[in-house]
Amino acid sequence: MRNLIQSVNRDVVIKNTTKMSEEKHEIVEGIKYTYAAEWTRSLESRDHWLLYHYQQQLMENKVKPGDKVLEIGPGSGFCSNYLKSNGVQVTTLDIDEDKEADIHANIVTYQFEKSYDHVLAFEVFEHIPYEKFIQVLEKLHDRCRNIFMSVPENKRRLLDLDLWLPIIKNVRISVYVPKVPITETHHFWEVGHKNFTERRLETNIQDSGFEIEEKSKYKGRIYFILSS
Repeated sequence: MRNLIQSVNRDVVIKNTTKMSEEKHEIVEGIKYTYAAEWTRSLESRDHWLLYHYQQQLMENKVKPGDKVLEIGPGSGFCSNYLKSNGVQVTTLDIDEDKEADIHANIVTYQFEKSYDHVLAFEVFEHIPYEKFIQVLEKLHDRCRNIFMSVPENKRRLLDLDLWLPIIKNVRISVYVPKVPITETHHFWEVGHKNFTERRLETNIQDSGFEIEEKSKYKGRIYFILSS
């Protein structure tokens, strides 16, 4: 049975159901959060599988059997299940009870009482206001050694190729252009949109007490490995 450690302080929950998707809206501290679980019940796109593989590459030789991991936003559960199969102790947290996470909570109001070796937050923080994201980082500083995270760039893909060539082996060719408006309705912010610059993001991360160990870009996302 799921262990619902902490419930969200919710004011309103409204469901909008269509043939293709189901969205939920939740108001917490006067801010409206939108999320959905329907996409986890069907075959995910090739891009999603490639993102999962990239995430695992980032964690390779860093997250080890026996480590305690908190995954925020487990999605379909692929990442947590893979880590568990390799002996990693994973706890999941999500705002959406349909995701059946171990902890049902909104990270904005959740008080992190336990400590972990690593926190995973892939494609999570853009779903909360930027100022709240910084506050969450500050709360996590004393609760983990590392954070593996990604945030989206405000760009539109024109070309994205992964080629395998003799001798050179893997070659990635990507062409992106500024998107300007944020088209994803669940996102509060994206890097490169208005004043949410990459430099500002890095400065705020460091001001929260974390060091940026690694930074990379893949398929319109910026990936960070942070150490406290």
